[in-house]
Amino acid sequence: HASLCGPDGAIDSKTLSAVRGQIDMATGDDQLDEVIAVGYLYVNTGNLDDGIMIFTMILQYKHNVTAAHIGLGSALAIQRKLIDAEKSFTKAIESAKNGNSNGNGNCADGWKRRGQVRCALGKIKLSLTDLNHAFILDPTDSDCVYQIGLVYHQTKEYNQALPYFEKARNMGMSNGRLYNFLGMCQGQLGNAYKCIELHLTAHKLDPSLKESTLNAAQMYKELGDYKNALKYFQLSIVSSSSSSSSSSSSSSSSSSSSCSSSSGSYPPAYSYRGTLYYLLGKITQATEDLILALKTPHQSVVPADVMAQLGTCSHALGDY
Repeated sequence: HASLCGPDGAIDSKTLSAVRGQIDMATGDDQLDEVIAVGYLYVNTGNLDDGIMIFTMILQYKHNVTAAHIGLGSALAIQRKLIDAEKSFTKAIESAKNGNSNGNGNCADGWKRRGQVRCALGKIKLSLTDLNHAFILDPTDSDCVYQIGLVYHQTKEYNQALPYFEKARNMGMSNGRLYNFLGMCQGQLGNAYKCIELHLTAHKLDPSLKESTLNAAQMYKELGDYKNALKYFQLSIVSSSSSSSSSSSSSSSSSSSSCSSSSGSYPPAYSYRGTLYYLLGKITQATEDLILALKTPHQSVVPADVMAQLGTCSHALGDY
């Protein structure tokens, strides 16, 4: 609370005003909207428990406040309490339909967020239904289009995902993650050079996005361009180091767990580069990279596979 307040304990007025302006389903009650804005401010700055407390208190006082349900659902989703988040977004939608907010029942944000949560829960058809309905309610929301693309990408329907990512870009969205997904779709559809171009654009837009350079390196490796593959594997590791240093200097932690060690290692890059070093006959370097790949657990690295590769390296060195 102190980090958001001045010496007198009051929330900074400019910050509060900015957050209040982002509330889609404001109640029209200035006093209540200010409390909602404080809750949103807490959630947006990572103070999830405080935000949940505020939204819960509001809803105990007044059951059908759409913006409070959305704020509560957002905090719960960040905490990965997905079933509870889904319930909160459902209540937000129902509340808006019943006219319990300053609006006409158009709760596009509630539909979109519930669609995102349902995707994470594996409810793919329901997720797409929600996201498409959200876009009908707000056809200017490029993020909604992007989210539909993410659902299709998760189900590996790349030919379905690509048009949505392209549409989001055409609507004005421009960030590293979008271009990274565009690149992955193009790669899966066999368009190698377009894939690389998009991944490198993603890196220009967000130099800390290590996945983009890793994906470019992988595609160069598949093309047999080992020089560029090694270059971008290294850049991916450097990007990880930079993002690790940046996050360690920040007072607030990310809602998603970091996969980097304190030295900024990026296990997938070491694993893939180790495999390439072995292919190139650089067994000692391959061994070093594969050992580094095992130092930090990562969902993209299967320890058993890396151990098998290490065994192959040892065999190649005659260390039976």
